[in-house]
Amino acid sequence: MFLTAQDERVASVCLVAGLDRAGVKPLDYDPAQDVTPPAWDPGALTPAERQQLRTILEKALRKGKP
Repeated sequence: MFLTAQDERVASVCLVAGLDRAGVKPLDYDPAQDVTPPAWDPGALTPAERQQLRTILEKALRKGKP
């Protein structure tokens, strides 16, 4: 039935009902699993490295302006 249903909602409800009867339960989604930690810590930069990074970023921003 769900394969030939005209409406997506009907197909979805039928499929979920069939899976429930088969004993299949959905897994709980944890959004915290999708969070990836940053690759680098800007707080760990030395003052000289921060200044160098600032200079590079300022140059990149100026290039992007018409």
